[in-house]
Amino acid sequence: MIKFFRKIRQNLLSQGKTGRYFKYAIGEIILVVIGILIALQINTWKDTAKNKEVELSYLEGIRNNLDQDIYDLNELIGKDTLKFGMYTTLLRSFTDKNINKYSGGFIYAIGQSYVTHTFNGNSIVFEDMKSSGKINFVQSDVLRFSILEYYNESQKNIRYQNEQYLDEFNELKRNAFHDNIDLNSLIEDFMFDKRWNASLDQLDLSFFDADINSDKVKKFANRLSVMKVLLQNNHRNNLDLVFKAERLREKITKYISKEVIDENTYISKETLTAIKNGDIARLQQTIEINKINNCFETEFETSTYLTIAIHERSLKSLKFFIAQGADVEKVCENKTPLMYAVKYGLMEMIEYLIEQGANVNFVSVKGKTALDYAIQYEQENIIPYLQKLNAKQVITLEND
Repeated sequence: MIKFFRKIRQNLLSQGKTGRYFKYAIGEIILVVIGILIALQINTWKDTAKNKEVELSYLEGIRNNLDQDIYDLNELIGKDTLKFGMYTTLLRSFTDKNINKYSGGFIYAIGQSYVTHTFNGNSIVFEDMKSSGKINFVQSDVLRFSILEYYNESQKNIRYQNEQYLDEFNELKRNAFHDNIDLNSLIEDFMFDKRWNASLDQLDLSFFDADINSDKVKKFANRLSVMKVLLQNNHRNNLDLVFKAERLREKITKYISKEVIDENTYISKETLTAIKNGDIARLQQTIEINKINNCFETEFETSTYLTIAIHERSLKSLKFFIAQGADVEKVCENKTPLMYAVKYGLMEMIEYLIEQGANVNFVSVKGKTALDYAIQYEQENIIPYLQKLNAKQVITLEND
């Protein structure tokens, strides 16, 4: 082919057709350039197809991990429900004489009350995606934010369990059971056959017939009640997380099936930057007033414009959204805007939200008020301020 083109050029030169030679040469260059561009385009198509294949492979893997998370969380939620009943049975046995302390059901309740279950999460695919930088292969911003949000929340739950819940729960459990329950007989008689049985005497559960006013019974009851509260908090976390896992799984399935994911749940980077900078002129151009109270996907969690303004510490944006009709009590997942302001220790925002009618005693999905969050996040300046406004903790509200 090259010899063919060279022969044509030589013939043109030998015939003195210089003009036609230059035209031909230019045409040949153009053909070469077009060939290179076509080759580059083909390579681009191949790279795009390969990236899409990698993206879908990762999303399939994440969906499989989510299936396991959903199964594990639902199993834990079921076990939590049973444990609530068992703890309640143990506590009621001190006053309800109809409860047979030596029945199989009661003994099983003691045994299961001592067992602790936790969620470990299945994030192998996500961690590989994140560490390799391939999280950006997910072309949908909405889906990518949702994945980041879910695994951020999952890790928060796991940290809470490992760093707070388990330590406190296990200490209460040891103090409640070890000195009051005949664990030797329970364990030896019900877990080992005759060959390995080493019980010292017959099972003695007379502790549950002790005087309810005695110090040991009161301490046992107090510890078990606190264990129920800790279990309830963890239970609510699991309920919240399984909801997010199911929602993310649905989005991934839609995306893989080439269905449209609701873009109304996404905020553009331009709008996020405007909120952060308090750029009211830009917000007036980008914000749709009819969506002022919508819940949007962000990298940290699902939020309204108002809670995003709080997260970005922008009082100007906060005031702008409220002036446009933002609901100061709107909850997307758990906390109200006031609770977020308390969490981050933003006194000016707290004062403004309360001035605009925010309820200081609103109870979140996780069973906490603004004062509960102030105490949890050790906001020493905010605690007395809220108390002056008659703000209360949930336990106080329940006793009123």
